[in-house]
Amino acid sequence: MLSLTSFTQHRRRVHLIPFLLCLFFLSMASSTKLLLGSFNIQVLGKSKMSKSHVVTALVKILLRYDLVLVQEIRDKSETAIQDLLLQLNAASPANAQYRLFLSSRLGRTSSKEQLGWFYKAAKITKVGDEQIVDAQDIYERPPQVVYFDLSSGQGLGKPSDTVAIIGIHVDPDDAVAEINALANVVDTVVAQGKAKGGVWVMGDLNADCSYVTKTEWACIKDTACTDTIMKLYNPEKYEWLIPDDADTTTTIGSDCAYDRFVVAKPVPKQLSNASVHDFGSDVETLGALTMDEIKAISDHYPIELTWATAASATTAKEEDTTSSTIQVNRNNTDTNGENGVNDVSMSVTLFSGVLLLCIVSLSL
Repeated sequence: MLSLTSFTQHRRRVHLIPFLLCLFFLSMASSTKLLLGSFNIQVLGKSKMSKSHVVTALVKILLRYDLVLVQEIRDKSETAIQDLLLQLNAASPANAQYRLFLSSRLGRTSSKEQLGWFYKAAKITKVGDEQIVDAQDIYERPPQVVYFDLSSGQGLGKPSDTVAIIGIHVDPDDAVAEINALANVVDTVVAQGKAKGGVWVMGDLNADCSYVTKTEWACIKDTACTDTIMKLYNPEKYEWLIPDDADTTTTIGSDCAYDRFVVAKPVPKQLSNASVHDFGSDVETLGALTMDEIKAISDHYPIELTWATAASATTAKEEDTTSSTIQVNRNNTDTNGENGVNDVSMSVTLFSGVLLLCIVSLSL
């Protein structure tokens, strides 16, 4: 027979079991992962958007991402990219609608491009942006810096929760010089201290094959060689997350690591799983595609990485469109989906439910 003391201890142990289980599930519910991507969608304009099978595939690919930087937006009327936003949101649930932020039209010639940032506003808040001033005319399309709060839609914009992503489509004919100059951009953004969560470059850097040759790479990686200078390749300061032997192109016979992530050290612990998404092999999502169908989508595959963060107990706030004084050619296009986003994400609901269960079990 149990004494009163032993019975009480036994009762506490019994109730401790569900409480510990609650803590386990709470730790799972209180963390979430964001998938961030960069995708050069070859010559994104009205012609591509007129092909329904291509648009269907593009929407399915983009739906993978919580945030994705799209490059090679060519349509100066901006109707093609807005159409893509509408179709993307039509295929998304109400609590996962996308917003779009567009750069100004960039380029020295009449053939200009824009960068487009799609992001789920229930999980991510845009807190600022800068268009880099290119006084020395180094870039065909100067990089754009966009600041995001990735803390699951809390939208507080604290430097500790803010990351700075430097987006660019590098000119293939001047890839080494443009990539070299990006080191100063990264260092400046880091020194400003507005993005203590992390700073990185992502986009089509054209950093391989005939644009940055094997001979040039060998020199870049050899500290004794001065024939080719690329300051952004410095293992003490920056981490290149997509390896040189990766293939980010869809062309048969091509094996080029054009698209890259380059992260300022220390690499944020939240970042992991940088990889190339071979959508041609994603039969479950897109079905069996021919090579012609793959190339009609793009000549590039997206690159992607995972960001692990804590779940939010609030919905996303309206963005602060704060811009730096160094910004030029500001474009205020920051478009909401048709329905907007005011719904709490499912991870928040799960978090709240498990937390309530834990409190009840503790009170027993």
